[in-house]
Amino acid sequence: MNVQEIAVVAVFGLAVAYLGRMLYRNFTAKNSCGSSCKCSADFSGVEPKKD
Repeated sequence: MNVQEIAVVAVFGLAVAYLGRMLYRNFTAKNSCGSSCKCSADFSGVEPKKD
């Protein structure tokens, strides 16, 4: 492989890594109302389910 092919492969690899990082960060859980936090949702009008 010559220098140009190595440069193209390196740039392509970096682009794939960048896109993979973007997808990973997009689909990982964010710190939002998932655990023991106080949400601003109002559940006062919701009746508990009766068995």
